Amino acid sequence: MLDRQIDVCQAMMPAIAPVIANHVETAMPFVLEGDFLTPEAAHSAMQADARTRAVFLVEPGADQILANFLRREPRKGMQGKRAEVSALFGEWLQTECRRLGVPVVVPRPWETVAEIVLAATAEIGRAHV
Repeated sequence: MLDRQIDVCQAMMPAIAPVIANHVETAMPFVLEGDFLTPEAAHSAMQADARTRAVFLVEPGADQILANFLRREPRKGMQGKRAEVSALFGEWLQTECRRLGVPVVVPRPWETVAEIVLAATAEIGRAHV
């Protein structure tokens, strides 16, 4: 299941890359969020334009992911396998981000996640100077 998820992400890259490139070219600020974004796409965009920032939010551990699924989709019940695969995907994202120098943050505490993301993206800007 994890391999298929990664395959889908990589298959989506040719469709996502032009969207990112268009926004970079037109200098239109935007936030691109999605399950199928890859660290490779983020890294490529940051390499193409120093104004571009990327950060991945990764929920650590299947237990928290399972709790999130239960809160978001209570009618579906326990989704242990899905949470396990999501946690493995998060580990893959973190490995790829480390390899490419793309920041990863844990979205906790929720109340300050915006500040955490801004701090992570500010570090990217300093690294490009």
